[in-house]
Amino acid sequence: MHSLTLTGAVDLPPLAQQQVIEAVKSRKYDNYHLNEISDQIRDAFQQQGYLKALVGDPTITVLRSHATNKLADVVVSVSMGRRYRLKGISFKSAKVFPASELRREFPIDAGDIFDITKLRTGISQLRRLYVSHGYMNFTPVPDSQIDDGAGLISVNIDVDEGPIFHTGRLTVDGEESVAGARQRMLKAWQSYEGAVFNDEVLKRFLRDVHAPSSLTPDKVFVIEPDNRGHIVNVRITLGRPFNP
Repeated sequence: MHSLTLTGAVDLPPLAQQQVIEAVKSRKYDNYHLNEISDQIRDAFQQQGYLKALVGDPTITVLRSHATNKLADVVVSVSMGRRYRLKGISFKSAKVFPASELRREFPIDAGDIFDITKLRTGISQLRRLYVSHGYMNFTPVPDSQIDDGAGLISVNIDVDEGPIFHTGRLTVDGEESVAGARQRMLKAWQSYEGAVFNDEVLKRFLRDVHAPSSLTPDKVFVIEPDNRGHIVNVRITLGRPFNP
């Protein structure tokens, strides 16, 4: 993209408007997915608090065309609407952690410009918090109440914590490079079986069996949750990259 021009009801300060433009220009867009330009602009305005910004289809003037890409000027009409601020965040059905602890996972304070990406970040961090304590099926359901008159948004998050999962059995597949490796791993796993399951269990196990520090759980383990028994069984295949 050579240039991006925003037309219509755009009344951002010059610096904020330039930030929106640069964020959209920094990406590459496929000819068949040019609506992504409008989506990116809408997302950029929502980060500035304009939750209901209306963004039109892009008008594109190609300046130069190559086999793999095109250089173009792009014009998009935007109607910003009003700017919203956060009134507050509350939680429903949360039992494991106090609401004050859950609230700290959101990097946005009451009265701040409502930035939808900060809300997404908070929800992602909520999930990380619960999963780290064994709540593998944790599901947050946010519901936003918009006060158009005051320009405020209240967010209530219905928390479905689900059951706590514990560490189940280890299955070791593949060919041993050293005789007895399978049995040594199964024996080491016994001290973890029954513990609350989380990523730290898998990391400690890798250290116990002297796996290379470059190996992370996602590269080694296949996770097999048992939703009936509320346990997580784990599978390892010996060979590359894991060959203790």
